[in-house]
Amino acid sequence: MFGTIAGVLKDESEAFSNQLSELAAHIQASLAELAKMAARFDTEGDWGAGGYRSCADFLSVRAGLNLRTGSELLRVGHAMERLPKLAEVFSAGEISFDKARAVASVATRPTSTCGSSSPDRLDRAVLALGARVPAGS
Repeated sequence: MFGTIAGVLKDESEAFSNQLSELAAHIQASLAELAKMAARFDTEGDWGAGGYRSCADFLSVRAGLNLRTGSELLRVGHAMERLPKLAEVFSAGEISFDKARAVASVATRPTSTCGSSSPDRLDRAVLALGARVPAGS
């Protein structure tokens, strides 16, 4: 009898765990879309028409982000334009915004600081990171 109850509880826990992971992946995919849209909005300069000081300022006022988070979101969005694998795995919810932000920070440093971090090499690193890290991490 107790084995049956433990089995049911384990199944429920696993189902809940899967729901959490799936929701986190959807949230990360939505953040990726927001980053892409924000980068495009930044490139087009449309934020200036509203009297905002920067696109990050626009995101602060209109999307409720603080300035630093808005700037980071823009940096990730612009990195996604240069790094198709980053865009692919982040858009699929396979890596988190935090991991995408870490890749973007390496991708934007001068090569003298980070060695030979070509876009192809960074794309391979992103794929490896996505393979090792559970969604929503």
